[in-house]
Amino acid sequence: MINTAKTFVIYSGNPINAEAVSMLLNEHGIINFLNNRLLGSLAPWQVSSGGFAPVEVIINETDKEEARKLLEEFHPLC
Repeated sequence: MINTAKTFVIYSGNPINAEAVSMLLNEHGIINFLNNRLLGSLAPWQVSSGGFAPVEVIINETDKEEARKLLEEFHPLC
């Protein structure tokens, strides 16, 4: 069976902030994953232009509104 779920990048930033966002979402039951977690730490200029915001936090699109509310409340830098 093919998974047709759409994903959404809820945050992109440095590895430390991306990890904090991921943990916050996990604590509230929102499944997510970090894209470019390792390479974004070791060689950020390889995964994004100028090395700016190399790590992305990706969620299921159906969780987008709930995740945005959480980030507005708990992570004002987003």
